[in-house]
Amino acid sequence: MIDVMEHIRKNADEKYNEFNRKLVPGIGVSYGVRVPNLRKIAKLISDDDWKIFLDSEPSCFEEIMLQGLVINIADMPPATRMSYIRNFVPMINNWAVCDAFCVRRRIHKDEKTPLWALP
Repeated sequence: MIDVMEHIRKNADEKYNEFNRKLVPGIGVSYGVRVPNLRKIAKLISDDDWKIFLDSEPSCFEEIMLQGLVINIADMPPATRMSYIRNFVPMINNWAVCDAFCVRRRIHKDEKTPLWALP
């Protein structure tokens, strides 16, 4: 499994973190990783053991963002995706997480039933 925090720290940008905290107040612990870099990290996670990552408790803003991105791109059955979405939605407590998650949400080829109709 990849060391997610290592990737977060490696892509941290202090000036961007200061800027982002003004746009998204109250985000707690954050490192200032830009969204394009988070997307690259999410791809690494989704190609690796994404289940372990999604089943872990996020410790910072970037990990919450990553969980939303990974839910959208990891290869998983629709019912599993819906379960992760249900667990993720309560973590959406600001516009940035909402935008990152919703903008990247796409319908997967195996999603023949609307997600909201799944158990």
